[in-house]
Amino acid sequence: MTIYDFFQEQIVPFFKTDYQNFDSKNVEGYEVFKAKWDKAEREAMVTAEVLKQLQHIQEKFIRSTKYKEEDLSKSQISRWYVNGFTMAYNYCRRYDLDHPHQQTNFTEFAKKLKSSEDLEQGKWNVDKFRKYTINLGRHEGTLFYMVENPQSQNDVAAAPQPTTTNQKTDEKTVIDPGIPASEENSEPVEAPVEKPEYKFSEELMEELYHTYNGVIFKDITTLEEFENILSRKPHSERFSECNRKKMQMYKLLMKLCRVLPEDSRNIWLQDIANECGYSVENIQKKFTGSDSSTDKYIGTLDQLDDIFDQYELR
Repeated sequence: MTIYDFFQEQIVPFFKTDYQNFDSKNVEGYEVFKAKWDKAEREAMVTAEVLKQLQHIQEKFIRSTKYKEEDLSKSQISRWYVNGFTMAYNYCRRYDLDHPHQQTNFTEFAKKLKSSEDLEQGKWNVDKFRKYTINLGRHEGTLFYMVENPQSQNDVAAAPQPTTTNQKTDEKTVIDPGIPASEENSEPVEAPVEKPEYKFSEELMEELYHTYNGVIFKDITTLEEFENILSRKPHSERFSECNRKKMQMYKLLMKLCRVLPEDSRNIWLQDIANECGYSVENIQKKFTGSDSSTDKYIGTLDQLDDIFDQYELR
């Protein structure tokens, strides 16, 4: 078990009490999926089709890596699936609990989690299997929550971009993931308070993600999730620094802050600081510091300057 997996499977669930018992769930088309590790049994839900997919991933995993555990329920694949499923299911559950009077459609969120990777193509290592399987779990956890809680969705069976009809104008409105739809009511309702919209260059996001994912910040499974975190949109993964990379993380956040228009910088910095468990004061005071004096570490700090030179607003 890697340090990352230990953190995800032991530390985070302990504090959040994330793992749940799904034995009592009775949803058509789903059955309980049980995974066993560390003498503990963890549960998720699975369809017959996804169970076949997991078995296929397990077979490919055994052929491609040093892992030889053939029992799917005891394998690393099952652990990754359960963790991804749990992560997404609880994200949706907590979001609805925090917004009790809103209807939120997670269809687009689930759609973005659908992996474009082809299991039969390319060279697959442990890290690639991990990302692929966690993402599958997250996709299925989101879909299961939607099916289990149809009252919180506008239309669970809707197309990827479901619509609602305005009773007065008969106009259709596309619902974005994470943006609440107003409750059905013939009386006028107050418009929801909109969150600030933070826009970063797509080129910048791609360069930062592919250059520093697992280098400055801990692995984020997809570019879309990384963009959602920084744009302060709905997401399910945590944004945190790698070991002894806090000063690099501070610098990255300050550089990103300066890319934004001046009137939105303070709000964004406070929000992302809360996400990472930092104080704004520490970020502002220490982002020019260093956790190491090695040439490689200093080189990364200089590289950040070079990348952001073309994006920062002066």
